[in-house]
Amino acid sequence: MTNIIFDIWIDFSDKRWLAYKDILIENHKKYAKVCGAEYKHYNIKHENKIDFATLNFMKIYIAENLAQKYDKVLYLDLDVIPKTEINFFEYHDFSKLLCHRTLAPLWKINIKRLMLESEGISSEHNVINTGVFGITKKICNLIQFQKREKKINLEYSDEYAANNEIYLSYIVEKYKVPYMDIGPAWNFLVDKNYPKSDACHFLHMSTKEFNSVL
Repeated sequence: MTNIIFDIWIDFSDKRWLAYKDILIENHKKYAKVCGAEYKHYNIKHENKIDFATLNFMKIYIAENLAQKYDKVLYLDLDVIPKTEINFFEYHDFSKLLCHRTLAPLWKINIKRLMLESEGISSEHNVINTGVFGITKKICNLIQFQKREKKINLEYSDEYAANNEIYLSYIVEKYKVPYMDIGPAWNFLVDKNYPKSDACHFLHMSTKEFNSVL
């Protein structure tokens, strides 16, 4: 067994990505080589009628499946650009879910809070951003995402739209899954307010202005 980095793409993704798709894939391949890890790109065809919300659930499903075969799994959104030579797998403690918990968007935090508080569980004022996460088979077995997603849908789908970040955050808090916040250095969200950071390891290009960093 070994480690793997993977990403996922769907052909109706934001057209601003299209010109950079191959460059972004090569960037992830290069970082996988730095880490001594395998790399896999999943290209989901539009004819499968997968919408964007479902695509975001799929990356967690795929991570769960890969964790059955690999020691450590690192997921990167395709618009996440590694800018480091530091090996993620060696730097972080994979005995916990590795994720970045953010203070935005507030609507996701509020929905997660309402779900938990309706069950008498106090909620943290943040939400997991699934643009970057690291996981193992042991942690997947604690999360049981696909099984618990079905239960959440039965209980809450009439009130709230399904969202992978809300669901994962809800599960982690409700079932006390051990996690380590990797912090913004490993998932720096580049937007109009924070256009760049040379001090961060992974730049998450929500602006899709890849020419500014590639």
